[in-house]
Amino acid sequence: MSSIRLQCKITKNHRRILLTAVRQKKEDAPESDTIQSFASSDEQEKVKKSLSSPTPPQIAPPSGSSNVISGSKAATGNQLSNSLKPRPPKLTLPDDSNWYVYITCVHSTVNVCLRLLGDAYSSKFDDMVTNMELKYFESENVPSNKQLAVTEPEVGTLYAAKVEGDWHRVEATHVHGLEVTCYFIDHGDEDLLKVKDLRQLLPEFMVLASQAKSVRLAGLEDLAGDQNAQAELTDLSLGRSLVAQVHALDDSGISLILYDTNSDEDININEKILEKFKPAQAEKSTSNSNDGSKNGASPPRLESPPKAQSEERTEKSPGASSDAGSSSTSGSDVMQDLMSIDLASLKPLMPTNMTECGEFLDVNITLAASPSNFTVQPWQNTTQLESFQAELNSFYSNPKNQYVRPLTQVDVAQGDKFYAGQHMDGEWYRVKVNATIDEVTVAAKIVDFGDFTMIPLESLQPLWPQFRNLPMQAISASLADIVATNGDWSTEDTIWFSERVVNSQFVTKIRDVTYDPLDDNVRISVSLIDTTHPTTDIYIEKQLVEDKRAVYLCV
Repeated sequence: MSSIRLQCKITKNHRRILLTAVRQKKEDAPESDTIQSFASSDEQEKVKKSLSSPTPPQIAPPSGSSNVISGSKAATGNQLSNSLKPRPPKLTLPDDSNWYVYITCVHSTVNVCLRLLGDAYSSKFDDMVTNMELKYFESENVPSNKQLAVTEPEVGTLYAAKVEGDWHRVEATHVHGLEVTCYFIDHGDEDLLKVKDLRQLLPEFMVLASQAKSVRLAGLEDLAGDQNAQAELTDLSLGRSLVAQVHALDDSGISLILYDTNSDEDININEKILEKFKPAQAEKSTSNSNDGSKNGASPPRLESPPKAQSEERTEKSPGASSDAGSSSTSGSDVMQDLMSIDLASLKPLMPTNMTECGEFLDVNITLAASPSNFTVQPWQNTTQLESFQAELNSFYSNPKNQYVRPLTQVDVAQGDKFYAGQHMDGEWYRVKVNATIDEVTVAAKIVDFGDFTMIPLESLQPLWPQFRNLPMQAISASLADIVATNGDWSTEDTIWFSERVVNSQFVTKIRDVTYDPLDDNVRISVSLIDTTHPTTDIYIEKQLVEDKRAVYLCV
């Protein structure tokens, strides 16, 4: 599956400009932090307005906010999974209802990533960036610290990553042999990086909270899937320092109204998007708004609360559609029946039907991190899985089959683990939610292919009963009877193994079958046999031993 990001093609450039501006600020800017504005079109003009530029006097910088914890607590913050991986602390939000923000990514109108600006945030982030540049500095005369090298990256672990000469804090979300999909925790986007560009993240860089914060824009919920609206929002906000007014802050996340105050006239970005793509709704919002404002911020032309997201979706549910036609009556009845199901009552997916130890099983290998950790699919189910995927995508790609309301963190925490999730490649897959990343994002495993990924809550749908009959098709596997020669598989070993087996078909002899409660599925230990040679069967574990990459276990 593709790892191409959906939001914008210039995100990498903004990430690099931001870090360049951080270094420049250290040299020639005043110490006080106010709104910063970074150029997006001309890299030579790193800072569009100096830090001394006038800013809206009515917005007080956040007071009493803290975005750091002591070093002793840095290793016990939020965790991606049940494993005790060190995590930065949770970001403390400003007490004020008006924030200085820098927009780092635009995934949709209901998933915008930003960084908070101000005394409690910018200076600490700037210091960390500078210290990372010093700690991880490498050149021809200054070789890299081998003790910090990463050979076998793990999903959910934080690393330092070198991208175009700059160092960032990232979280591994998917390992593809010699490449890793990483989430930039201070920026909010994903990128495919080389393993050789990763380093162990030192404890001192775990102290500062993750700076990327995902928010939604008030009143723009109906435009969540509109690519033209996303493009317009990207043009108006990406790479800009803006004023954000808090519209709502609850269990479903943060809802903001964005103002561009960099010109003589303040621009309400939410309203501007509405006027272009939902003019009737924008006119209604404007006519209902008051001249007063909260905390003296720019006049909130969207002060009247927009219609709740759940109400909007209810009006568009299949049973309420006025143009569905008489032929859709039975489909509407089916959907109404589905909508009435208690999500917590849905049965879990079944583990893969596995043959007995000592028997043979034809498999397709979809992923390989190392000879001790790879993913297989039963080859005999290939045609069935293809038909199943086509049916799944046909159903969930139809807007009439969308759930009556967006799923929330409460649904994920209290309800079922299994959902239909739309991956960044646009396709729908069955996924198991393993953890919550933030208010709008979850970490999940694609149970029929083995990929680990991060999915916005807005891209999740209930997995209805008709899609729960096929057992999970992705099986975690390891080679039996061998171990790495040096105790751990080297980067060269993992690359060789990945290139040798991924997307190929093999015969396996099942050596052991266990149940993995974390996957809710079986895990197998196998002998892997390549039968494509006309006269000789090739045992992959034997190849590893002959190449001195592995040794046999004494049995």
